[in-house]
Amino acid sequence: MTNLTPPLRAIVFDMDGLLADTEPLSFQSWSTMIADEYGVTITAADEAWSAITVGKSGGEAWELVREHFQLPLEFPRDLPEFSQKIRTRYHRILEDGVPPMPGAIELVLACRDAGFRLGVASSSGMDAIKLVLSKLGIIDCFDALTSGKEVPKSKPDPAIYRLACDRLGVSPREAVAIEDSGPGITAAHLAGLRCLAIPSAITKSHDFSGASAIRPTLVGVTPATLIKLPWK
Repeated sequence: MTNLTPPLRAIVFDMDGLLADTEPLSFQSWSTMIADEYGVTITAADEAWSAITVGKSGGEAWELVREHFQLPLEFPRDLPEFSQKIRTRYHRILEDGVPPMPGAIELVLACRDAGFRLGVASSSGMDAIKLVLSKLGIIDCFDALTSGKEVPKSKPDPAIYRLACDRLGVSPREAVAIEDSGPGITAAHLAGLRCLAIPSAITKSHDFSGASAIRPTLVGVTPATLIKLPWK
């Protein structure tokens, strides 16, 4: 019988919450900003609520933040200034160091050594992507970086994964995506990639029904694990 499944040639990684433990840093940057600028008191319930912003584009996420905290902002008019204030704080935090997620560095290096083409498909801006990967010491492992700011619609729209595969020179059926959020899994699944979900403490309530498999962490995940992922 002819095998109609092409061989695996590329791995596309999400970044925030998957390779790097940046979600708490992101929350710190925007929550302290709105506390300082608008006198908002951030509670533990607000921090739990913020899970719904994970994996979404900046504009969509900030709309949710504005509505949740009833901020006196008019979007899109105030969005550039609002985003820039958060970005400035976030990059300042990143400069102090970025903690990797468990097993992330080991898997990236193993996939590179196995000969796979490696990409990143992140909703973050390209400047943040390059800064985080540089801080992790793995930026040179990647053949293509793709930002959600480069496509008309962010995750869960599949455009970012189609662009990532394009840049890697592979078809979606020749690639596997690894994601920690529901929107990311949906985006990769709709683009035609097999998907491995690694829910974080923040995203564990997300919908991962589009994933080929779910693992608690990247620890113990190997290139062989990715090759054997089933089609959903």
